[in-house]
Amino acid sequence: MRNKKVILPLLVIVIIGFIIILNNLLTTSSTTAIVTVLEKKYSEANEEAFVVVVPPNMKISEGYHEEAKTKIFIKEPMVWNLIKENKTYLVNYNNKQNGVSILDHIQNIDDNNAIDLNQTKNYFN
Repeated sequence: MRNKKVILPLLVIVIIGFIIILNNLLTTSSTTAIVTVLEKKYSEANEEAFVVVVPPNMKISEGYHEEAKTKIFIKEPMVWNLIKENKTYLVNYNNKQNGVSILDHIQNIDDNNAIDLNQTKNYFN
C-alpha cells in the first residue's frame, strides 16, 4: 500500500513533465514574409545550414536592429546552395516553440519558379 502512495504521485509528475516537453517540441507556427538574406552560413560542427534574414525595407547602410534579424535553418543542402546573399526572397518558415525557425518554402521575388520543400521530399523518398 505504501509503494502505491509513492508511485502514483511520481507517475503523475512524470506524465505532466512528458506532456510539457512534447508541447514545447511539437508546437509550431508558420510565418510567410518577404526577406533579404544578410548572411548565409554552414556550421560543420553541427552540420547545420542557415541564413540570417531581415525585412527588405531595412537599409543595411544605416545599420539594422538585432531584433529584426531572423535565423532560418535549412535542411536541404541543395536549397542552401541556391540561396544568394543580399537577394530578396519570399519565404515560408515554421517557428518551433523553442525558437528554432525551419525553412519550408522559398521563392525568388523576380522568379515565378519556387522551391517547395514539401514537393522535393517526394522526389527523393
